Amino acid sequence: LLVADSGHPPGAAEEEVVRRSGSRPILLALNKVDLADKPALLPRIAEYHQLAAFESIHPISAATGVGIRELVEELEQRIG
Repeated sequence: LLVADSGHPPGAAEEEVVRRSGSRPILLALNKVDLADKPALLPRIAEYHQLAAFESIHPISAATGVGIRELVEELEQRIG
């Protein structure tokens, strides 16, 4: 699970996580969507999609709870 700030493009830290993951699946949780410029959110998701073929991408807000339930449900299914 890679948790990244939706207000920033992918950088060296995110690239390193992807590199270290090898062939293992990665889920992306883009946090702080409550603060994000909404028209910029889809292009930001596209930037992360170019970085790696994430198994799934979850826009979330830890502060407001948006998207958290869906992310937890997917994690529970995968851990099973």
